[in-house]
Amino acid sequence: MSGNSEAGKLQAAELDVSLTLAAQEEEIVYAQQRWESDMDNNMLRFQFASLLSRSPIRDDREEALLHLGYLVTNSGEYHRDALYLLAVTKYLLEDYENGRACAEELLRLEPDNHQAKNLFLALKYKHEKELEKKQEANRQIAIAAGTGIVVAAVGVGLSFLLSKKR
Repeated sequence: MSGNSEAGKLQAAELDVSLTLAAQEEEIVYAQQRWESDMDNNMLRFQFASLLSRSPIRDDREEALLHLGYLVTNSGEYHRDALYLLAVTKYLLEDYENGRACAEELLRLEPDNHQAKNLFLALKYKHEKELEKKQEANRQIAIAAGTGIVVAAVGVGLSFLLSKKR
């Protein structure tokens, strides 16, 4: 395993452990009520999105993406933090390719950001593993299809030979 891949594997393992603390439903509801009482307040939106992203419920995480995307686009003050949390949320949703793109964008803005580098390595590692699994699945499908073609060809050949003998 290459050094970068090994580093990515380590960062992914550390990130998986650090992201095990899920937000409680009561916290999310309270943050939602606060944000809904002042929807122009980007700090409240960010806090709400942060809790949604840590929810064990996929739909909550998907909603977090909407709020974080808004903050990345419309909030200079929360741009960096929202971009980082967007990448983390995509990691949690196993959308490694798009999470990696967010981490790359963050690294373009802040090349020395250690936290973003570690997140990028974890996303890159997971994305590469995901691609390897897809390639292996495609290889297995190709083998099965090839086997099916050979069996069909043998069957056609045998039926042709048997029809000739009659």
